[in-house]
Amino acid sequence: MTIRSVMSMKMMITGDVHGRFEVLRDLIKKEKPRMVIVAGDFGFFPRVKGFSLDRMNDLDIPIYWCDGNHEDFLSLKEITPIYGSKPVSIKENIYYCPRGSTLSIGSQKILFAGGAFSIDKDIRTPMWDWFSCETLDESILSLKSNWEGITTVVSHTCPTFCKIEEQIFNLCPLPDPTRGVLDQVFDIAKPREWFFGHWHESYTVEYEACVFHGLSMIHHYYDMSYIVKDLS
Repeated sequence: MTIRSVMSMKMMITGDVHGRFEVLRDLIKKEKPRMVIVAGDFGFFPRVKGFSLDRMNDLDIPIYWCDGNHEDFLSLKEITPIYGSKPVSIKENIYYCPRGSTLSIGSQKILFAGGAFSIDKDIRTPMWDWFSCETLDESILSLKSNWEGITTVVSHTCPTFCKIEEQIFNLCPLPDPTRGVLDQVFDIAKPREWFFGHWHESYTVEYEACVFHGLSMIHHYYDMSYIVKDLS
């Protein structure tokens, strides 16, 4: 997918939403971006009573999101495969970005790589709020022919070399195969910038000329849960 006009365009990139669409709506009203990207855990659970995206109807800007490890993949797969080359409209102005899909905005080309491992899966219900396909696998690499010119990656978790669990939480590396696949994505795409959520912490590190931004879960009063970029 390509967006050609970027005149005076502000893009807001957020961390996990977890279905708190009223908070996302308020942040959009505050920052007035021309488009929004969510780095996973959008909170897509349409089978849950009360779920609705209707509160976003009056925003009139596109919202793009990749999957995290808290989505209803059963419902999502009824709409589209979770690996694919381009964003898919799930509602007016709201687009799911499958793993491996790209979005071109002027001189920017963004690659989406959703998915992550759930450390709390043992207390969740299979096929209701936990799904075995939550982790990213090497199927994404079959889409690499479309990755030439990638400037930015948006994923849910981060590659292994970011070492966020050690530096922020003082933990040993967690058993998430997604992160090893993201190492391969990095080697192929060679982006200049990378955004991720999942860890609910703000974090920045540079690795091989790429700046990695970890974004916290969105909150009304916490600016480190999102970054606004001027693309003009």
